[in-house]
Amino acid sequence: DGTVTLPGLDDRVEIIRDTEGVPHIYASTTHDLFFAQGYTHAQDRFFQMDFWRHLGAGRLSEMFGESQVESDMFLRTFGWERIARREYENLPQEMRAPLNAYANGVNAYLAEESPGGISLEYTILGLQNPDYEMAEWTPIHTLTWAKVMAWDLGSNMEEEIDRARIAGITNVERADQLYPPYPDRFPVILEGGDASTSDDGADGELLAVAEPVLDDVAEVVEGVPTVFGHGAGIGSNSWVLSGDRTTTGAPLLANDTHLGIQMPSIWYQVGLHCLPRNPQCPYNVAGFTFPGAPGVIIGHNDRITWGVTTLSVDTQDLFIEELDSQGRIRLGDEWVQPKSRMETIEVANGEPVEFEVRTTRHGPIISDSYGALDDIDENGAVNLPERYAVSLKWQALEPSTVFQSILAINRAGNWDQFRRAVSLFDIAAQNFVYADVDGHIGYVASGETPVREGFDGRYPVAGWDPANRWTDVIPPADLPSILDPPSGYIVTANQPVNAPNAEPSFGADSASGHRAKRIIDLIEEKPRHGLASMTSIQLDTIDLGADPIVRAVVAVQADNQDSFRVQEVLVGWGNAEPGFAMDADSAGAAAYAVLYRNLLENTFDELVTNARLRAEGDEGFYGNFAGGRWWTVLAQLFERPRDPWWDLAGTEQVETRDHIIRQSLNDAAAELAETLGDDPGGWRWGDLHIAQFTHQSLGSSGIPPIEALFNRTAPHDVSGGGSIVNATTWNPAQGYQVAALPSQRMVTDPSAWGESTAIHTTGQSGHAFGSRYGDMLEDWTTGNTRPMRWSRNQVAAGSDAVLILQPGANAPDQ
Repeated sequence: DGTVTLPGLDDRVEIIRDTEGVPHIYASTTHDLFFAQGYTHAQDRFFQMDFWRHLGAGRLSEMFGESQVESDMFLRTFGWERIARREYENLPQEMRAPLNAYANGVNAYLAEESPGGISLEYTILGLQNPDYEMAEWTPIHTLTWAKVMAWDLGSNMEEEIDRARIAGITNVERADQLYPPYPDRFPVILEGGDASTSDDGADGELLAVAEPVLDDVAEVVEGVPTVFGHGAGIGSNSWVLSGDRTTTGAPLLANDTHLGIQMPSIWYQVGLHCLPRNPQCPYNVAGFTFPGAPGVIIGHNDRITWGVTTLSVDTQDLFIEELDSQGRIRLGDEWVQPKSRMETIEVANGEPVEFEVRTTRHGPIISDSYGALDDIDENGAVNLPERYAVSLKWQALEPSTVFQSILAINRAGNWDQFRRAVSLFDIAAQNFVYADVDGHIGYVASGETPVREGFDGRYPVAGWDPANRWTDVIPPADLPSILDPPSGYIVTANQPVNAPNAEPSFGADSASGHRAKRIIDLIEEKPRHGLASMTSIQLDTIDLGADPIVRAVVAVQADNQDSFRVQEVLVGWGNAEPGFAMDADSAGAAAYAVLYRNLLENTFDELVTNARLRAEGDEGFYGNFAGGRWWTVLAQLFERPRDPWWDLAGTEQVETRDHIIRQSLNDAAAELAETLGDDPGGWRWGDLHIAQFTHQSLGSSGIPPIEALFNRTAPHDVSGGGSIVNATTWNPAQGYQVAALPSQRMVTDPSAWGESTAIHTTGQSGHAFGSRYGDMLEDWTTGNTRPMRWSRNQVAAGSDAVLILQPGANAPDQ
């Protein structure tokens, strides 16, 4: 509340906070609009912004000391901040202006407050790092943030590393069994496409010898902090219905993004309103934003609405580079010196760390493992490199236009303008779904997708072979899109865009398809849907992957009464109406999750127990089990009862499918009795599937009072699970607690924007003592949502506070 006079404003700005704490900003110029957005972001979330910019720049050691040096070295290798500077230099002035205005707004707030007044975290940080100085915000910090987004959302490097490590220990054929093609019984986003085939380029001998250095890279990657979260739980649901399928006769759009669980929420809601709206000030938009960046990422304006899910596309490739004794890189028959630069990491309470970054024609070397390698061929018949390294090729290591895309989407008023705007979204490739007030619905894919020659990107390949290369990227005009499909709906849930082996090729890794199929089933169950129906789909807990597993397990004769009792619970769970629901109060859901975890561990014990896959600080192969593909892997293995994967490592007998199922039943029965009690009537999925919202930097400090202050536990038990529409994913390496979740939910109605609904996980505020730090947790946990206010009258009617920003003496832009 109140009035603040600030230098740098053109005119008076009004910020009305509604009853959810969502600021709606009313300004007469674009400059003032984004200035005020920066100001409000800093008010509520500056420590989060500060942490993220240090992460993106590889400078966390400046805040938290020596423990972050290894992560900083890895991230500094990418040079995101250096790329962001080039990107800023490439921007036209009209695109620099919003970035400058936003940064000036952030800094205007910082100038008013002491660090302790800005956020409690700085008081605590000051006890550990009294010399820390909070720097001003710059446009470079915003652009660097986009690289962090691309890394977290568009990274399939971990899958490529894991696939290669498994192939190095077993062979390529057995590794491929654990990464099966997308099942044709599940839907893709768009049907059709021309069939194609591609050589994977995998060299089993090369992968075997490279496996140790890939272990090192995997360990470092696992330890790098992320904003959005790690691995297979990171995804989203989004779908849009035409008016022929809604109760309003106009389109409806739903979106929920699945990101890592954290405190505070990654999202921040805002309304940006130009008054008057004109070509010089064209924005009238509301939705979800990232603190640290101007504009709205997901939401609607007065003409269109859009949602996003991560596009299942392979944009990263690893190359095994051969080096000579002088550190030169082999390319064909030539040896070339890699580019080199020195980086210095400043370390809180420690000495600076200086290291060298080498860059090849493919990209930066991300490993530092050199030296003689063991020849895998006993006879010495295989000629392998004596010295080697691993480099990364990735389109996001070049200047991007993603920031221009976001603001262009915010301004778009029809399908053609929207498509042009999305064509600029070149990194962190996304599926965009669309609806507008004229009744149209649409879909368009985004991102720069490489066109490969000589390999398909599933495995690391020889960097010295000129045949292994990127020849181009798919032009935006050739990326898949559709407007007003005959079906009357479009569903994206991280499933492939097109059929396997169709062109254009987007890579081999995707979600399992269970969520997409379930959403389509629910859409087709009813002739028409309203807002409440769209929300209920978002909360659906049916696990389509459970049926074949339960059928196989209950068909086996149990060894004892305890295991038989688990089978009885599973049968009752599957026969319930609805069946296979992962509800918090379900005994069957608890039994199934525990059985599933033990079944994976016993079936793939050869990999789980492998020391080379269990590097110190690494989850090892166990971390792979969070992926939805394992339902498909198990379903295929059940059809092969004597497959070698069923045979336990280290035993003389040859185990088969039924032996492993019995052992897994026995292990599950013992675990359930130990954790939930002997009586199945007391088993509850919610008692295992806990949602703990942990502060990203201080929440795991090991100091109980600090953790209690900044962390929050969901006030109610959480339903859902992996590969379920209500995707509260858990990672078997960490137990059953929630690892990733629907970080926001939104349903928009173009026929009545004010009827739209939205919520994110925790609250608008990043201040632990603030009333809005966790005030959304109750509604989010119980599946309730909140109004997404739109008109000025609607916002004012639910007003919680009004802040006026008055112009003072002007200051020059940065």
